[in-house]
Amino acid sequence: MNFISKFAKIVTISLPVLFFVACANDDDNDNIIEGTNSIVNYMDKNPRFARFAKAVDRVGLSNTLDGNSGTYTFFAPNNQAVEAFLQTANLDSLGQLPQEQLQKLVKNHILETLNPVASFNTGYYKTMASIAVTDSTASNLNVYINTQENIQINGASEIIFPDVETDNGIFHEVNKLIEPAFLATFLEVDDNLNAFYQNINSAEIEPTFLNNLQDSTNLKTVFVPNNTAVEAFNENSPTNPDSLEAIYAYHLLDEFKLSTDFRTGYTSSVVTENFTGNSHAISRYINTEVGLKINGQSNVVINDIVALNGIMHVTDAVLKLPSLSTFIKADVQLQSFTEALSREDQSSEAFFVLLSENDLNASMAPFTVFAPTDNAFEEVLAELYPEQTATIQDIPADSLTNILQLHIIPESNLQSSTFTDQTLNSLSGPVILDANQETLVDPAERTAEIETLDVQATNGVLQKLLKVLLP
Repeated sequence: MNFISKFAKIVTISLPVLFFVACANDDDNDNIIEGTNSIVNYMDKNPRFARFAKAVDRVGLSNTLDGNSGTYTFFAPNNQAVEAFLQTANLDSLGQLPQEQLQKLVKNHILETLNPVASFNTGYYKTMASIAVTDSTASNLNVYINTQENIQINGASEIIFPDVETDNGIFHEVNKLIEPAFLATFLEVDDNLNAFYQNINSAEIEPTFLNNLQDSTNLKTVFVPNNTAVEAFNENSPTNPDSLEAIYAYHLLDEFKLSTDFRTGYTSSVVTENFTGNSHAISRYINTEVGLKINGQSNVVINDIVALNGIMHVTDAVLKLPSLSTFIKADVQLQSFTEALSREDQSSEAFFVLLSENDLNASMAPFTVFAPTDNAFEEVLAELYPEQTATIQDIPADSLTNILQLHIIPESNLQSSTFTDQTLNSLSGPVILDANQETLVDPAERTAEIETLDVQATNGVLQKLLKVLLP
């Protein structure tokens, strides 16, 4: 009886063990792994990942990628992929890379979201790799995943064995290392940006802009129009190579700016005007009140794509070099001025046509425009019509023409650094500039404070006025 009892206990204990071992060896799909089932465990049990596994350990990520829970997506280069990289880099092992560079390289293979291949859409994904933006801030790098044929990452690495499920994520074997991309890399491999990239590579265009996108000496920001935007621009805005090169340069900022870093207002570009001979930097107007819009013409439709040497924002229109008309129409504080200049009974003056003039031989360009703010228009309407609630539409046509002309100074590009006490000859008479007080005195002897912004357009400069000038 004791023998039968002991035998029954042995059978009871042994059956679960045998069942577990049988399940653990059931590896028909390569998706069930013996023992602990983490990303690190899977590499340890599959020698074809040994070289990259050493790199993971060397940068201190073995503990991160171990454990029984997590939502990592891990792109794992096999040994042949590592060897091909080493031969190109003339190295014997990944451990010969500087530690910071190796850490970026390894982390560029890890997403912190769970992505089986069926979940990927063509587009950009954040990795664990990052670049230092300031001494205290960093920003995560992107990879570009193209799902149109076989799934490719950054235009080079391809998933060759997908969807190995682990306890802490999902594992995709890839046939090449995924090196951190430069800005130029994304322009080259993203089919939605090919038109812009192909124009950069035109034999007629100097390579300065493309060199900036490949340069890693400093971080930069680039606005990149999508294919639809470039095609529309090419159809409607034929330009010579010099103009096209300036337009490309206008898309570049020599600093790193996330979409959340922008504020509504003006910034300078690296492009300069041609009228004065003083090479004043042309401005940009950023509007963050409606998403992220540049010069009232171009919307950012995909933001914050981070590369090794900077950040990219995709736009729905090419950034044309701005005239004074561009800035007046775009500025959210100049809506009343825009309404007045474009009022139907002012068509004979064609103010916006005049302020778009970019011909170097034009008789009146460049212009200095003193643009009254919306608040200034509210105040002058109350001053002119104290007995009623008036609008710009209530101002008689001739009076409005004279008022608007007072704010436009032809043959002038008056930056605040060149202010002197002087009489300025506007389109409808003299106004007096007090350089020390930074004010204008109109023919009615009223004083208007200048909010000096030195907004440089291709055909002149814009300053804001806190009071409307009157004849």
